[in-house]
Amino acid sequence: MKKIALAALSVFALLAVIISAYGTPAPPPTPTSPPAVTPTPVPEAAPAPGASFSGAIDMGDKASSGTLSFRVSETGAAITDLRISLQSANCNNMITMGSVMDYLSNPGITITDGTFEGSLPAMGGMVTDYRFNPGDSFPTPVPDPDTVGKIAGRFTTPTTASGTIAVFLGAAMSGGIVCELGTFDWSATGN
Repeated sequence: MKKIALAALSVFALLAVIISAYGTPAPPPTPTSPPAVTPTPVPEAAPAPGASFSGAIDMGDKASSGTLSFRVSETGAAITDLRISLQSANCNNMITMGSVMDYLSNPGITITDGTFEGSLPAMGGMVTDYRFNPGDSFPTPVPDPDTVGKIAGRFTTPTTASGTIAVFLGAAMSGGIVCELGTFDWSATGN
């Protein structure tokens, strides 16, 4: 019995030496949440000077299609030759147009740090199948139909651009009455 007690005492002594040599075991690490991932913004790029861009406007159910095209000036500092075209545009059944195309040779839109923004006139320059039906609620004329629309964009590479365009429909024969078609996304590529 003394041998068993001595053997047990030896085992305990050995364990005491091992524990004192290594210390008490460390608690398991506390789980941490991964760091929040912040999406990297797409940087603006300088557009290719003199490049011609063309692309689509996502018109939703307001028109069967929409396109835009423009050129970057030879200095790369301005938008020129802006064309916007819509097919089968319908603004709340008040103004409908079979097709409408507007052209601005020098819209006065500058490019700064790869972005641009400017005013546009209400669309109605070249129109086919124009119908104006004010219905029961005759809209109020806007003070300046030449600056009611807006376009904004940014170049993500020297030959790709995207942005938004706020489109208003109107025509000289409507007496300054315009109808807000909406704000739409657009994208274009250049060459």
